[in-house]
Amino acid sequence: MAKVFTILNKTGAMSASRFIKKLLGSKWKSSYEIHHVDYNENNNSHDNLVVCQDKKYHRLLHIRTNALITYGNANWRKCELCKEYDDPVNLHISKSGRHCYHNKCNTQRYHDLKFDATVKEVISCLTQRM
Repeated sequence: MAKVFTILNKTGAMSASRFIKKLLGSKWKSSYEIHHVDYNENNNSHDNLVVCQDKKYHRLLHIRTNALITYGNANWRKCELCKEYDDPVNLHISKSGRHCYHNKCNTQRYHDLKFDATVKEVISCLTQRM
């Protein structure tokens, strides 16, 4: 059975993050984040907690877990435009890793935005003539 990190203080059980901060003491950095593997913040068993070096790494854990659950491949990423998962070789991923899309989806978005702007311009011209 997994060990559960529970320390009681005057008000009751301490949160996992507060406990780990106390456990690490001076080694704890403000950039660290606690990740619950099963996404259940009430499950503080030691095998359910991961100390992430920063928010970016924590976000990466969520991205990879969602890809693994959805498509069986943790390396796949989700296109933010068409919402489909695909192999990263078929996607453009920004340097920050926050934006990820197929080039064809981005091209389509560009044409849609350009078309919308043209339609708005035509409507504006028509309404001014009336």
